[in-house]
Amino acid sequence: MAKITWGFQTYPGAVDLTTSVISFSRFRGKQNYLDNYTGQNMTVTIRNNTNQSASWIVGSAIYIYGPSGQDGQVFWIQEVQYNDQVGTTTTSGSGSASTATVVLQDWMGRAGQIQLNSFTLTEELSYKQMWNQFTVASGALPADMGWSSTYAGFFSATAATYTGTIANRINLNLAGEKNGSQIYQSQELMILRPGNISGSPVTNAVTLQPSKSGSTGDTYIQYQNFKRITAGTNFLNTITITPPVVAAQTATD
Repeated sequence: MAKITWGFQTYPGAVDLTTSVISFSRFRGKQNYLDNYTGQNMTVTIRNNTNQSASWIVGSAIYIYGPSGQDGQVFWIQEVQYNDQVGTTTTSGSGSASTATVVLQDWMGRAGQIQLNSFTLTEELSYKQMWNQFTVASGALPADMGWSSTYAGFFSATAATYTGTIANRINLNLAGEKNGSQIYQSQELMILRPGNISGSPVTNAVTLQPSKSGSTGDTYIQYQNFKRITAGTNFLNTITITPPVVAAQTATD
C-alpha cells in the first residue's frame, strides 16, 4: 500500500506540529448519494509527554496537508482529551506515555453549530443564495470562515425568514438541486460546484431543458438508478417533485 505523508501546522502562523502527531482518522464526503452533508470530524492522537497539547488550543485552527501541499484543509479544534500516564499530575505530561486526543471539525461541521434566528433571505438561485447571503459581512459567518464559489445554481431558492443552522439551510438548498452537487473545502474556504454534465446526451442521464420545449442549453444529470411505478399495464407518466426551497416541478412523459 502506498504511503502518504501528511503535515500539520497552526493556521495562521504555520508552526509545524507534525512531529507531535501519532495517528489521525477522518471521514470525507457522504456515505450515500442522497445523504446530507454533515461535515467531517477528524480525530488526532498526539504525544503529550512535554506539553505538546499547549499548541492545540480549543477554537483555534489547524491546517492539514498532503505531499507538496496537496489537499490542504483547515480544521477547527473542538475538544482536547488528556490521556495522562498514571502518576502524571500536570499538563506537561511528565510520563513518557502521556498522550492527548484532539477532536476537530471542518467548515461544514462548524456551520452546523451556527444558529441563525429570523435571518432574512432574498430569492436567488440556490447556490448563490448561500454564498452571497451567508457571509461574514452579513453577520452570519465568523471572520475565519468564508466562501470560494461563483456557480449560481440551476433552480431558484425562495425568499424566507430563516431560523436554523447554516449547515441545515445549505443542505435544504442542495436538496433542491439534487444534481450531484459537490461541496468541498480548500484551506478555510467552502466551495460549491455543480455535478452536472453539459453537452451531448450521456449514458444514464436525465435531460433538463432550459425551458418548456427548449431546444438549446440542455443539461444532463447522471443517476445511480431510475425507478418507475407499474400498475398492471398502466405506467406513471406524470410526476411532481416538491424540493424544500424550490417551487414544485412537474414533468410529463
